[in-house]
Amino acid sequence: MIAFVDRSSGGRLLRCQSGLHERKNIVKEIREIHCLIAILFFLGLVLIGSPGPAAAKPSGMFASGPYLDISPITQGWQPSTVTAIVQSHDGYLWLGTYNGLMRYDGVRFTLFDSGNTPGLKNSRVTSLYEDSSGAMWIGHETGELSRLVDGNFEPVPLTDPWPGGAIEAINTDENNDLWLVNASGVLFRLRDKQTEHPPGGGSPTRKTVLTRVRSGQLWITANGQVATLEKAGPAAFRFNGTEQTDFYEAILPAREGGVWAVINGSVRRFREGRWEMQVSDCPGSQTPVTTLLETRTGTLLIGTLNEGLFVIPPGMQPLHFSRTNGLSHDWVRALREDQEGTVWIGTGAGLDTLRVRKVKMLNPPDSWQGRAVLSFAARADGSAWIGTEGAGLYQYADGRWTAYNESNGLANLFVWSVLATQRGDLLVGTW
Repeated sequence: MIAFVDRSSGGRLLRCQSGLHERKNIVKEIREIHCLIAILFFLGLVLIGSPGPAAAKPSGMFASGPYLDISPITQGWQPSTVTAIVQSHDGYLWLGTYNGLMRYDGVRFTLFDSGNTPGLKNSRVTSLYEDSSGAMWIGHETGELSRLVDGNFEPVPLTDPWPGGAIEAINTDENNDLWLVNASGVLFRLRDKQTEHPPGGGSPTRKTVLTRVRSGQLWITANGQVATLEKAGPAAFRFNGTEQTDFYEAILPAREGGVWAVINGSVRRFREGRWEMQVSDCPGSQTPVTTLLETRTGTLLIGTLNEGLFVIPPGMQPLHFSRTNGLSHDWVRALREDQEGTVWIGTGAGLDTLRVRKVKMLNPPDSWQGRAVLSFAARADGSAWIGTEGAGLYQYADGRWTAYNESNGLANLFVWSVLATQRGDLLVGTW
């Protein structure tokens, strides 16, 4: 049976027997395109009905997006804690793990460890940094330092007064001097072996965060306090409008100028001498922050020790990812945005990706009454008609859903095919 929706009839469903309708050219059109429609129907089922990767979206006035998908990496990946992520100048993604150094070329992972790589004396990698010359510096849990230059790995001797301990961070200052930070928060300059202690001191649960601002100067966040690394050593720093008792978790240079700061469990942005925005109770005062990242689109990501990942798109409500909705582990160790805009997340259990979903999922309020989607037709005005296996016909237009069944003139609730013609009519084929 074919139902014909005529524009001139105000969109009423008109029944007609297959092959008897006076518009023979339309019936011929159905036959010629039937195979193509079947393929499109299948794609419509996948795009509309499939759950896909774990996703989150903001609520309220921004309910239309963005939609973000988070997916764990499983193909070619051996589960391991990812401690550091760097994309090198030649496009490779490098991952520090407790099983060695992983290189990803977009297709496959290659493992470099102490067993297969001369010059790499230890496989437990805790930090990575690529300097301006393209050399890759590799910090190890044992307190050793390695370097990758022109494809060759080599150990870098560290002598007294290096205090030892896992190398948690590596960075260079405005003079291109390389600094290491160990698990106790001690800073060590490689050039002359100078050591410095941040004002806040070290903490087993709140690691020292080393941040390089646009001028090249290093900022240090340690145990609730912020300092800048000056020639004479770390100097305590206070932002205007803050209290002596405020507890700083981390800071990060903002792309539009100023800095992001996580203070007393809330996110704030400081620019031109004043605080201009705040997201309260994100990630929360009892949630230690491990890493910050701002993407090229201005989205701020906050990695935490035990509460997963918080995502703050510009002008929108925060999103939260954890093990309950797709994140591989609630301990986020590293964040990196690659050249294509994908965010890579290193966690205590593996590697995840975060991407903006390019396809919006459609689902009516009654969820198709639990039935399968069989057919789909889109019109030039942006509306769509969807046929189901037993729930009738649905129309989606201007963000609203309308359901059609026998009471509206539909011959059968099993709608196998739907076709929108060039003149604007709709043909509906039922069982």
